[in-house]
Amino acid sequence: MRLTIGAYRTIIIRVRFCDAFRIVSSDHVPIIARRINYGRKLSKNWEVLREKAYDLGLKREDILAQAERSNPQKILTEECDGWIKKVDEIVRKVHETIKPEVGVEKKCVGGLCLDIFARIELGKRVVNMIDGIKELEDQSKFENEFLVDAPPATVEMQPDDASKYSESAYLTLEMVIGKIQDKNTPKISIWGMGGVGKTIVLKLLNNKPEITEIFDSVILVTVSKSQSTSQSHRQVG
Repeated sequence: MRLTIGAYRTIIIRVRFCDAFRIVSSDHVPIIARRINYGRKLSKNWEVLREKAYDLGLKREDILAQAERSNPQKILTEECDGWIKKVDEIVRKVHETIKPEVGVEKKCVGGLCLDIFARIELGKRVVNMIDGIKELEDQSKFENEFLVDAPPATVEMQPDDASKYSESAYLTLEMVIGKIQDKNTPKISIWGMGGVGKTIVLKLLNNKPEITEIFDSVILVTVSKSQSTSQSHRQVG
């Protein structure tokens, strides 16, 4: 007796899932058999997917931990940063999309499911995600190092002890910041006898967060009275 695909659909809906698999697994319908296999192995493949997603997450954490230990001298390459974003996305899909759907499918009793074709499609997505994780695992073997030298910092923070600074130092600091923000001020000089706090004001100014928004880079150098202009230029680099 020759049956059409439509007839197979009618049979599958009315029988147990395992029986449906036996019906369509003959040599006459190999394509349908493969699709049915997605549903039959859904639970097993889900466990594989869950474990692989967990291991991939651990790999991601190891890379981020190594980057953190190397900071600020080293940063992630763009290739590695893109890889981490892909890992975040696929792990998110596993937990937020696939896991709830698998949970619904597990409610099928005795192999009888109301929507077998939805189970098949879900099984196919699970297999595709397993393949996607395998690709990310291969990509994690970066051809080059995943850490590179960090670019020079815009501002190199200076050590200071704010508790030891006088109120006048902070008043002078605010005055200098006001002048810097004034577009009509082309140049600022701080004058005073030795020990009055000129260097302290400059360190406070250097460490102000606003400085990185105003200047592309900040260079703080000490120039002695006997130092020539050319020596100062070499020190600045």
